Amino acid sequence: MMGWLQPNTNRYSLNKSSGAAQIIKIQGSGSNRNICRVTINSDTGYVLLNEGFRGMGIKKNILYRLSLCAAKQSGDIRKINFSFVNNAEK
Repeated sequence: MMGWLQPNTNRYSLNKSSGAAQIIKIQGSGSNRNICRVTINSDTGYVLLNEGFRGMGIKKNILYRLSLCAAKQSGDIRKINFSFVNNAEK
């Protein structure tokens, strides 16, 4: 998961207060043969971050499109929040 961070996830625990993401390789002829399966154990504790490649170069007042294909297999998650975060302002 190069470029992806899960700050509240410990790969050596069950992550009951957060969750975990896992890359799964699938067979097929489509262009995307990898999917990311995210198991969320706490909707307030899990965070998945993408740093981009040397950052993302997002500029103020410019329109960006974000696309995501998601499917819920189980649980009560009804909403996914996306944020662009400027690490320089933290």
